[in-house]
Amino acid sequence: MSLISTDKYPFLKSFDEAIKDYGGIKFYDIIATNGQVLNDAKERIKKILEDSPVESFKRYRYSSLVFYTELLILAIMNDRRIIEKVLKREAENFSKEISEESEDQFKELLKRLKVPIEYKKISYHNGNRKIELSYAINFISYLTLIRNLTNSSLSLSQNILNKGYVYLDKNKVLEILKNTIYNKLYQNIKPISLSEIPETLKDLIIVKNGKTPPCIDGLIRKQNKTPEEIKILIVYKLDINTDLNSIITFLKENGVQEAENYINEILRKKEKYILYSCKQMKEKNLCISECGVKNPLQLYFGKLDDTKKNL
Repeated sequence: MSLISTDKYPFLKSFDEAIKDYGGIKFYDIIATNGQVLNDAKERIKKILEDSPVESFKRYRYSSLVFYTELLILAIMNDRRIIEKVLKREAENFSKEISEESEDQFKELLKRLKVPIEYKKISYHNGNRKIELSYAINFISYLTLIRNLTNSSLSLSQNILNKGYVYLDKNKVLEILKNTIYNKLYQNIKPISLSEIPETLKDLIIVKNGKTPPCIDGLIRKQNKTPEEIKILIVYKLDINTDLNSIITFLKENGVQEAENYINEILRKKEKYILYSCKQMKEKNLCISECGVKNPLQLYFGKLDDTKKNL
């Protein structure tokens, strides 16, 4: 088996494996005490958003940490447009590096990424030129792999189908590999409530504007709030790290019985208190102003276009 560098391809190492290398220290503690990792990740995102070249991950001293910090920042930003742009660029970069590997390493990477390639040869003539294809994918597996891809060269009509296998050249395999890597990266992006981020990191990652979103301000001023409106405000207050005693007082002022139990129940379900997006607020008729953002929190912590300039 060929030795594959996880410094060069940090996505091959799981998050748990990457952190394990640092003696069980918590991820947030690592990047809070290692400013270079956070700066490298922020600078990398900034360059990609500016369409500037970025270096190979192997150039970083702590490549795995830079990689997972980059994903953390994207998760906090929670902007699909930015996430897709950054991850597509990273997938392209990885694919380019893989294209330069030896054949043995190329095959090993396909195996590690679980691309169901078989090595079968078929040849045909295009005019006077003989063309030989060495990679084959089962027809059913191929249809799954190219689902949602827009590259016309991967359509069945553009490829050789023989005895239940689709035959491909290396460039087309690399296209499939690139999409596989993109999907793998995307699966690592999970929405994160800002209240989960240590304060020492929050100010480093996001630039605060401190502006209360109009929709939130409107709900705060409303006299008779519905249970859902109260919960939206609580989620917002948690996300901007409002003191819990202040939140409990707010609940009591709005007629919530057993306020302490109410807030503790929400805190036990951390994964469920992500503030509604602007689209969802509009669907609930709670949006009262066009703010030019995709989530109300962007007004408090900084619009993404401003944030990326400050990364």
